[in-house]
Amino acid sequence: MKRESRQTTGGQAWVVNRKKEDKKMEPKWLTERRQKAAEDFKTLPLPKTDEFWRRTNLSRIPFDQFEPIQSVTNGAAKGSASRYLPVPMMVSGELLYGEKMSPATLDPNSQKAGVILDGLQNALEKYPELVLKYFGKGFQNRHEKFLAQNEAFWQTGVFCYIPKNTQVELPILLASHFSGGNQSAAPRLLIVLDKGAKTTIVHYASSETENDSIFLNNVVEIYIEEEAHLTYIDSQALSDQTFEIAQKRIELETNAKLKWVLDIQGSKLSKTNIETVLKGSGAAAEVLGLLCGNKKQHLELYAWTQHAAPHTTADILIKGTANDAAKTIFQGMIRIEKAAQGTESYMANNNLVLSEKAHADSIPRLEIEADDVRASHGATIGQVDAEQLFYLETRGLNREEAEHLIVEGFYEDIFGRIPVESVREVMRKNIEKKVGVIA
Repeated sequence: MKRESRQTTGGQAWVVNRKKEDKKMEPKWLTERRQKAAEDFKTLPLPKTDEFWRRTNLSRIPFDQFEPIQSVTNGAAKGSASRYLPVPMMVSGELLYGEKMSPATLDPNSQKAGVILDGLQNALEKYPELVLKYFGKGFQNRHEKFLAQNEAFWQTGVFCYIPKNTQVELPILLASHFSGGNQSAAPRLLIVLDKGAKTTIVHYASSETENDSIFLNNVVEIYIEEEAHLTYIDSQALSDQTFEIAQKRIELETNAKLKWVLDIQGSKLSKTNIETVLKGSGAAAEVLGLLCGNKKQHLELYAWTQHAAPHTTADILIKGTANDAAKTIFQGMIRIEKAAQGTESYMANNNLVLSEKAHADSIPRLEIEADDVRASHGATIGQVDAEQLFYLETRGLNREEAEHLIVEGFYEDIFGRIPVESVREVMRKNIEKKVGVIA
């Protein structure tokens, strides 16, 4: 049996279907949090005029037409995650989630070390205390429309835990996939690295539609305990009929290290908010992002970096290209708290506009409360350089070949900082499909 609830906010109806038996399986604390979040979602307005939302027109998303997927616990074979990657990848483990959930696979060494990789719904039953310790910790007291929607109605997701002092050599692959039109989903991803753990996690999101649309409300929360190191590669290759709102937060404790790679190329409209919070002294983050838009895509990335402890460092580099009538937007904020003395933080955003109808915006900001810091930002928006084109043409290349070579070089300093060769190949292939510039 299904329980259907319909809520209308701001003139738009939102429908959520949940099985009664799913509700019985969940712990009391989660049911209570879902109910509270549902009330928040019902009363909170769409964030149309908020400074960090007003550049994305949410009226483009036909919320009323989507039917939410039901809770997902199984339905796919082992090894299904790898099938969605455009290139082979050697992995320590993998799991597919979305409309279907595959059984997790882990190599013997990871299993012996106690690595946990499972669907979030399953993890609530198997590891209730561990999930409770971290679930939603970074989003407490956040009364925001789409966060509340995900908290109340998430149906599918993953829990990954790397135990204390455990090093996983090969990447762990998480893949999400959605198909079938006029559906909506609220995936939830929870990743924890305990003290001294080290791993690489690759997340690959894809979708496919014909004439209908899909709406995704993604929430990701990652916690890196002291001395732990994470390389997190987040690649998005959604169909051009997919609408996506995403909220992603990573917290770093003392001397934790993070390399975060974002690859945003898909969807019709994408609004991604990322938060990097350096909570412990000596924490360090490197954030690399790539936006690649064509046709009439709207891709927006808002990057919030918070230095909350002394002697923390952050290096943020975001690059974007816009072709045809696409629009890319980058907003960045570096926030340095009063206690964060000895901080070093730098943010750069470079954009290349490839056609007359394409558009790019760049809005970097700094907020500094401490006095012993080094912090700066830079941004560029430009077209293909005429002198570079002329030089290459004098060396025997035609105009199209020369332009392709320039764009290829534009992205190369992002690719050069990605440690996994197969991931670089995935990103190159996706760009090749989009703009035909990477051979």
